[in-house]
Amino acid sequence: MKVVHGTWIPDKSSNYIQSGSFYLWVETSSSAKQNNKSKQLIHPGHLSKEELESFLSQELGIKDSVSTIEQNISPQYFALPTANNRPLPAPELSRYLETEVAEEYEDFQYWQIDCYKTLATVKTSSYGSATAINIIKLLQEIHFLALYNAEFMQLGSDLLFWYHYTQALKQVILKDQYIPALKYRQLQKTTAKSKKKTKNNNSFEIYPTWSFVSEQYEANIDKYREYMPAICTAGANSPQDAIEFFSPENLLRHFSEYLLNDLVTHTPSTAGFDKKIDNSILYYCFYGDRHNPLTGSHYLEEYQQWLAWKQKISRTQNNTNFSLCFQLHSADPDNVDNWQMQFLVADKQDPSLKLALADYWRMNTKAKTGVKKQYGKDFETNLLLNLGYAARMYPKLWQGMETAQP
Repeated sequence: MKVVHGTWIPDKSSNYIQSGSFYLWVETSSSAKQNNKSKQLIHPGHLSKEELESFLSQELGIKDSVSTIEQNISPQYFALPTANNRPLPAPELSRYLETEVAEEYEDFQYWQIDCYKTLATVKTSSYGSATAINIIKLLQEIHFLALYNAEFMQLGSDLLFWYHYTQALKQVILKDQYIPALKYRQLQKTTAKSKKKTKNNNSFEIYPTWSFVSEQYEANIDKYREYMPAICTAGANSPQDAIEFFSPENLLRHFSEYLLNDLVTHTPSTAGFDKKIDNSILYYCFYGDRHNPLTGSHYLEEYQQWLAWKQKISRTQNNTNFSLCFQLHSADPDNVDNWQMQFLVADKQDPSLKLALADYWRMNTKAKTGVKKQYGKDFETNLLLNLGYAARMYPKLWQGMETAQP
């Protein structure tokens, strides 16, 4: 039996924007009997580099060349419960072992494990390609294989967790619930005499990236941080002097934000689109180097404008009990040019409850009062603000707001 494990491990670096990678490794019942005699505490039950390469290409069907797979396999370290100088096997593996497994662990130890960094070559333009994280698609494929090959392969609790979380995250990404973002960093200076760090108001760095603006994303974080298995937080690039675990929430956010940026910046573009967004915040976020920040007063001015825009979006989302919706209605066969865009609001607690604004404006005072009890006393004010923000993104919507009752 082989148990496929995997988790996100942030890179240990001093960079302000911290990188990370998703790593896979495999634990087996056949090798779990080996005695660990190495001073490096090498995990006795994991597939070695050569075995892992064979498993990835032959069993999981990863199509990269052998040399590419080998290049992406490196030792990582996991803080695992340990008894009798051996890591306890995964619960999914314990039932298949012939030897007795310790029921309690003595402490945690870092164990070296050969892991595969999940990267894929993607086309970014008609003339270029790059390596990107393909973990959402890969987890779907591994999950499918495990379902139909349960007699020799299972998913560990860590990889199963990430499969379910990435499926939820994918829905947020597919709905485009994210925006270009700028991260501001105030630099500090050290005085020679006191060696104390103080703020230098004239020195700053601005990092272009992408950020989620989604209530569903925040709800997913709150939900999945409670379910995250401890092994997901136990990885490290190198063994630490003291056992350390990542915060589940911080790990989820780091993974999600890094993956979002990786997906967007590796989306194929065209010369025409690049020319249209040249020298704009969008261009910085698409093509800027996350480790090479922007500096200069004009970038600071653009950051301040972006921050005011973002705060309006966030405030509008958080202060209302409804979501603004748009529904496109196709034209009748007799009048093929008469397409219509309908304005609606949906209850955030139950999105299936939708109200067309055309119906709302025709209501009498008593009926409107009932709607305001459901969506808040400032319903009409918040509604018009939301329509205004939407029209800034899609100017044709202004045509639907030429009357007092859009």
